[in-house]
Amino acid sequence: MDPKLISFVKTLVEAEKKKAISAGDTFSEDDLVETVRAKAPDTAKLLSISLDDSMMEHLVERIKTLVSVDMVTGTLLKDKAPHKEWVRESDISWDCWDGYKEMLGVEHGFPDAVVRTIGDDTFRVLDQLGDPKNLEDWYRKGLVLGHVQSGKTSNYGGLVNRAADAGYKIFIIIAGIHTNLRNQTQKRINDAFVDRAPAAKQPITLTTEDDDFKAAIASRRFPSSAVGTSLVFVIKKNVTILRNLRDWLKGSSKKGGGWQDMPLLMIDDEADHASINTNKEDVDPTATNQLIREILNIFNRKSYVAYTATPFANIFIHPDAADETWGEDLFPEDFLYALEAPSNYFGPGKIFLAEDEGDRIIRDLTDVYDLIPPKHRSYEIPYAIPESLKLAARVFVLARAVRMLRGDLNVHMSMLVNISPYADVQRQVKLLLDDYIEELRGRVLAGARMQGVDLGFWAQLRELYEREYGDSGATWDEIRYILPEAIERVRVIVDNSRSQERLNYEEHEQDGLPVIVVGGYTLSRGLTIEGLMASYWSRNSRTYDALMQMGRWFGYRTGYEDLCRLWMSPEARGWYTHIAESVEELRYDVYEMSKRGMTPRTFGLKVRDHPDTLQVTASNKMRSAEKRMVRADLSGRLVETHVVCTEQGPVQGNLALLKAFVEKMTSKASPALMDEKVRGYMWHGVPMDWVREFFNVYEGHPRPIEPGLFIAYLDALERIPGGPPAWNVVLVGLKKESRTVPGLGDLEVRIQKRSTGTKIYQPVAGVSIGQKQRVASRGIESVCFGGAELKALEEEYYSSPKAKKNIPDKFFRDKMECPLLMLHVLDLYENPDLQGEADIKDVVAWGASFPSRDDVPAEIYQVNQVWLAQIAQCFEEEDEDE
Repeated sequence: MDPKLISFVKTLVEAEKKKAISAGDTFSEDDLVETVRAKAPDTAKLLSISLDDSMMEHLVERIKTLVSVDMVTGTLLKDKAPHKEWVRESDISWDCWDGYKEMLGVEHGFPDAVVRTIGDDTFRVLDQLGDPKNLEDWYRKGLVLGHVQSGKTSNYGGLVNRAADAGYKIFIIIAGIHTNLRNQTQKRINDAFVDRAPAAKQPITLTTEDDDFKAAIASRRFPSSAVGTSLVFVIKKNVTILRNLRDWLKGSSKKGGGWQDMPLLMIDDEADHASINTNKEDVDPTATNQLIREILNIFNRKSYVAYTATPFANIFIHPDAADETWGEDLFPEDFLYALEAPSNYFGPGKIFLAEDEGDRIIRDLTDVYDLIPPKHRSYEIPYAIPESLKLAARVFVLARAVRMLRGDLNVHMSMLVNISPYADVQRQVKLLLDDYIEELRGRVLAGARMQGVDLGFWAQLRELYEREYGDSGATWDEIRYILPEAIERVRVIVDNSRSQERLNYEEHEQDGLPVIVVGGYTLSRGLTIEGLMASYWSRNSRTYDALMQMGRWFGYRTGYEDLCRLWMSPEARGWYTHIAESVEELRYDVYEMSKRGMTPRTFGLKVRDHPDTLQVTASNKMRSAEKRMVRADLSGRLVETHVVCTEQGPVQGNLALLKAFVEKMTSKASPALMDEKVRGYMWHGVPMDWVREFFNVYEGHPRPIEPGLFIAYLDALERIPGGPPAWNVVLVGLKKESRTVPGLGDLEVRIQKRSTGTKIYQPVAGVSIGQKQRVASRGIESVCFGGAELKALEEEYYSSPKAKKNIPDKFFRDKMECPLLMLHVLDLYENPDLQGEADIKDVVAWGASFPSRDDVPAEIYQVNQVWLAQIAQCFEEEDEDE
C-alpha cells in the first residue's frame, strides 16, 4: 500500500472527523468507512495509483487503525526532595521539537494521538531534568520505563530535541552493547535531530553511522572555535569506547576552557545491561558502570536518564551507593516515568494473556530439541533443520503473498530465527535453511509454469494456507498466482558479531527487503526487525530481562497483525505468560504508588520484595553469593503452587488434608455457592491458625517459591496491630461436566482438567501445571466481591485513563480486605487434548492472594542455600559466542 495514499486519505478522514465534532456530531466507525470509500478513489487517481476492491478494503482497515489509535500519558514517580519544575515557566522556542513532531506525523505516519502523547511525555520528563539555564551545580538521575519494541527510541529522540531547545549542549546516547544496534541508533538520531535541527541549533555529531567514537576523528571534526555548539555522541556500551570518550573529554578542550560547565544529557538505552554480570572483559558491567559514572563526573551540570523495558537490574542498584573516584551509582532516585503503549501495540499482554489471541498467534514447537537441544555447545553443529522450521518458512512466504495482495509491494518483510547463541550453529542453520528456501523456490516456480506437476506439494501448501490464513480475505487462486513473486526475492542471512553480511534494511528502502534472518544475541536487544511476521524461537535463557528483550515479535503490526505467527515451546509460552503478568503488576504498582505520592526508592523496595525477585536475578546476582537476606513482603501479591509433587504419597496426603480442612470450615459455617466468575464454594472469616495449619501440613514442591520466605510473611501477618486477619477461602470447581471430588459430603465440586508442563526431578518429583504455569484463571480474585460491589469496582476501573480491556487481578487484590486462599483439585494429562484417563488424579493445588497493606511488620529472612543453588541452576544463563 502506497504510504502517500494512506497519508493523504488519513488527513482527509481526520478533517471530516474534526468537522463533525466541531458541529457537535459524532463520527462513528461507519462514518470513517464511508469517508474513506468516498475520498480514496479520487485521491488515488491524483497519485496515479490503481485502487482495486482488495486494496480498498485494506486501506479502510489501515485508516481505521491510524485514526482510532489511542495513547495516554505516562505515570510519574518522583522523589520528595525539592526540585523546581522549570519548563513551563521558561521561555523556550520549540524549534527542534516542532521539526521532530512533523517528522513523526508526516514522514513516519504516527497517529495524532501518539504524537501528542510523546510530546506530553517528553515535556514531563524534561521537567524532571536539571534546568540548563541554572548555573549552579546539579545532577539528576531518572529512569523511563517503556515496553519492549514499543518506541523508546522515538521517545528519547523527542527528549533530545526538547532538551536541545531548552539549552542542553552535550548529548551522549549509549546504545546497547552491539555494533549494529549502535549504528541503527546513530541513523535514527541523525534523522531525528542532527540533520533536522534549525541552523541556529545545528549540532555536531562526533560519531557516524559507520564509526563509533574515535578520539582522533573527534578532534578533527570538532573545531576548537565552536563555542556553545551542541555535540552528539552515539556510542556502544563498551569498555574501550567509554574509556576513550572519558580520556578525550578530560584531555581535550574547547575555546574558553573544558567541558565541565556545558550541560549534559546522557541517555542510557537498554540501561539494565549496565548492571548485569558477564565474563566478557570488553563488556564487563562493573567496568562499564564505573566509566559511565566517571564520564558523568566530568560535568558539573548533568542529567542521566536510563531507558529500559526491563527495570529489574536498575532497581537493584543500591540507592545510597557512592564512591570517591566514580561518584554516585546510577539508581534512578529523582524520578521514574512509566510510558504507556499505544492501543495498537502488539505486546506481551495481547500475545500471552489474551487466550484467543495467543492461540491464534502461537504455534507449539516440539521437534527442535531433537536436533538442537536447549543446552548445547558451540561445536554441536546440527546436520539438519527441524520440519517445524521448514513449515514456519512456508507460512512466512504465504503471509508475504497475502500482504502483496493487500498492496504491500515494496516494504520490508522479515522472519526471525533465534535458536542458538553460538555463531557456528547459527551459520549452519542459515546454510541449511538457504538450501530449503532454494528447494521451495524451485518447486513454486516449476508449479507456476506447469500447473499439473507436483500436485501433492500444492495440495499441502493449499491446506496450510487455508489453516493459517483462510480468513485473510484472499482466495487460494489469488495466492497461487502471486506466490512465485512472493518467494522470488526471499533471502536468508545470518546476523551475528562474526558475519560479514549484516541485516541492512536501508539498502532496500525503494524495493523492500524480504528476509529470513538467523541470529542470536545481536538480534535480542534493541535492534528493530522491520516488518516482522514470523518468529521461530527456541532458547534456554529464563531470566525475565533476557526473555523479554528476546521478544522481537513485540511492536507494531499495522495492517498485518492477523498474519503474525510465533513458534515456541509450550514451556517457553509458560515463562512468557508468567513474566507478562509480573510486568503488568509492576506497572500497576507504579500507577497506584504515583497516586499515593510515593517515590522511586519506595518502588525499588517494592520490586526487590516481589516474590519473583530471586528468579529475576538468579543468574546475574547470585553466582558468587554465599547467602541472601530478603525482606519477606508478599503484600499485593499472588503466590501459587504452579509446580506440584507427583509422587503418590504427597498426592493422596494433600487430598486427605483438603477434605479435612473443608469439613472443619463447614462445621463452623455453611459455604456460599459461587456460580458467576467461578463455580465453587466460598467460606468467609476463616481463622488464620486454621489456614496456617493447612499450609504447614500441605506437601508442596519447593520450586515455585522458597517455602521459608512464604512462612516468614505469614509470621509477619501474625504481628499486625489488632491481630492477624481472617481469610476468605474458595474451593474452585468447573461448571462443565467432569467427575466430582469424592468425599466432600453435600458439596459437589467438579475436578478441573489441566495439561502437564515441564517435568521436574529435583529435589523431589514434580510437574508444572499447564503451559501458562498458572493454576487460577484470570479474574478469579474478584470472587471476594458480590454483585453490586463488583459492578461498582468494575465501573471504577474502567473510568481510569489507564484502563485496559481486561481488568488485572492486581486491581481486585488491592481492594480486598482479607487474604484469599484458592483451593483446586486437578486431574493432570500429558495429552494436551485432556481426553481419556488422567495420568495423575486428585492433585491438590492452591493459590494465596494477599491484599496490599502497609502495616505488615518487616520480616528479614535468609534464603535456604539448597534452594538458591537449585534456582541458580534452573535459571542459568547461556554462554555467549558472538
